[in-house]
Amino acid sequence: MSRPKAYAPVEGYRYQLFYKHPEVRELDHLDYAKDQTELFYMLEEYHLCMTPGTLRYLQLPKRYWSKEGKPT
Repeated sequence: MSRPKAYAPVEGYRYQLFYKHPEVRELDHLDYAKDQTELFYMLEEYHLCMTPGTLRYLQLPKRYWSKEGKPT
């Protein structure tokens, strides 16, 4: 998968969430998650409130993760 145009890693986070509307080819940035628990919670919540489309996430490179697993 190539990097989406909205790809913007932030220090202290492990995942970046995206939304793809069915009529648009580009992915839009939604949010960041610091671990899998937060990621799955956010995916569930966004799935409930978003119009039909595709939610995707991307694991950021290790250099952006925090040492303790929490955002700095």
